[in-house]
Amino acid sequence: MSRRSDTENLSPHHGVVTQSAFIELLASHWQNAQKAQYSLSLFVIDIDHFNNLTDKASISHQVFETLGQLFHRKTDALTRFGRNKILLMTTELSFKEAGLMAQRIHQAIQALALTSPQTPSGQVTVSIGHTTYTPAQEDDFGVLDQLSETLKHQQAASDQGGNTSHTRLYSQILK
Repeated sequence: MSRRSDTENLSPHHGVVTQSAFIELLASHWQNAQKAQYSLSLFVIDIDHFNNLTDKASISHQVFETLGQLFHRKTDALTRFGRNKILLMTTELSFKEAGLMAQRIHQAIQALALTSPQTPSGQVTVSIGHTTYTPAQEDDFGVLDQLSETLKHQQAASDQGGNTSHTRLYSQILK
């Protein structure tokens, strides 16, 4: 199986980048968000019951393509994270707007109508963890903290049985 080189950062799809390019963009957006005081939203999307699926590659590709269509602004980026997770980053969404985006993701995956007899519901679903945060210049909460929290929320959504979202708004007050 061939791997993309680190110099091949962008794919032909909107905002789809390699993992290394995603981390670079995430760090850059974090710094810009600190200076301009805008929010950064992270999403971790997990394909539920992935190991039980028979057509993993095709299903993963369809889910990834659908997410690429939803996240298409210039500041949006998405990348594969492991075999069954996708990382998404977007900027300047309110906490409420990020929650609505998570709902749109669930609706878009459901609209694909990907059937899978190996899953409890008979359909492919996703579990989503997401966080929204506006970083400050003198902040103890860093970009890796936000990513870690987003992963925890995704795991909480999976632990609830899948096909759900789990989130929290982070602010200087809540630290």
